[in-house]
Amino acid sequence: MILQSTSVGRLVLTSLLGRGGMGLVFSASCPDSEREFAVKMLAPAVAQSPEVRARFEREALILGSLGADGVVQVHDHGETPDGVPFMVMDRVAGRSLDKLLSRKRLLTMRETRSVLLPLLRTLAAVHESGVSHRDIKPANIMLHCRGRRREVTLIDFGVAETCTAAPQNDGRTAGTLHYMSPEQAFGTAAPSPRDDLWAIAVVAYQCLTGLLPFDGATLRELCQALDRCEAPPVTRARPDLSPAVDAFFRKALNRKSSRRFATCEAMIAALTALPCTDTKAPRRPRAAAAGACQSAVRSVVRELEYRSTVVCRTPWAMRLTTERAVRRPPVRVAAHSAVRTLRPLTPSHATRPSPSPASGCSLRTAVAPRARWEVQS
Repeated sequence: MILQSTSVGRLVLTSLLGRGGMGLVFSASCPDSEREFAVKMLAPAVAQSPEVRARFEREALILGSLGADGVVQVHDHGETPDGVPFMVMDRVAGRSLDKLLSRKRLLTMRETRSVLLPLLRTLAAVHESGVSHRDIKPANIMLHCRGRRREVTLIDFGVAETCTAAPQNDGRTAGTLHYMSPEQAFGTAAPSPRDDLWAIAVVAYQCLTGLLPFDGATLRELCQALDRCEAPPVTRARPDLSPAVDAFFRKALNRKSSRRFATCEAMIAALTALPCTDTKAPRRPRAAAAGACQSAVRSVVRELEYRSTVVCRTPWAMRLTTERAVRRPPVRVAAHSAVRTLRPLTPSHATRPSPSPASGCSLRTAVAPRARWEVQS
């Protein structure tokens, strides 16, 4: 994105911090003080969409009304002279849990609790305000160590909803499918705090095992796995953990929402009661890392396919090709354990015609290092 203006009000944009499918985040400084801010803007490909602009406005209003500890604070929002919506937020120090998991060994139970317990306390305040985040994942959990205390900040309320909103039964939904509860993924129930608690359980499973509880080679297989809700026991990958951990996940990832944890306080109590039988988490086996690398590439394909067919309503036809030696896998896999070759993956609707350039979707925002998207007509 090439900005026509390098300032927003009194703030001067200094660098690009990150980008997603819908927006970009810039670092900004104020000439009158040494304080730094983060400015989030909509991507130009979607900035003219009334639905996306309304969602962006709702995110700013929700964040401005929360004011809870552990939630990124919004100071201002509006539009640039070019007509691009923006919001000014605190710049969150530290790194995301996603980056920690990609570079570090598996987490111990004590380390997992040090991340999730503060996050659950933050979520309790968010739920008391009548808001459900609906997109909790490692990339949206920021970690910052202050002395011996670890601070956790929840970011990106782009798909947050009030708990009184009606269920979306029009075949569309927003979020990250791997972390969605079945009722959120299939639109069978209204937004609820239980959706966030499900996502917390998936994040906990990933921290302890390095794997996702529900996965599949295609979007259809992933949806089928999510519908069955048969997550492999954690002790299968981590025999050093207590069998009580398996019981915790059987309750947290139950297919029926009425049998899961109903509140953050209930999950906090159950998570605190789990014994810490592991003193040091093992490193991820080489074979598991290679499988995780292929799963990571497939997840990029599935996410873009899911966005195009469900959210953007654009029947993209894509094929992912990779170079012979993939030294930097897309997500969550260390460079030394990447696989040598990855076979091309073709989504199920690869024969559909590609849309015109005016459709407003950009493929380059999802490109990983050493990978290339090719649109086929």
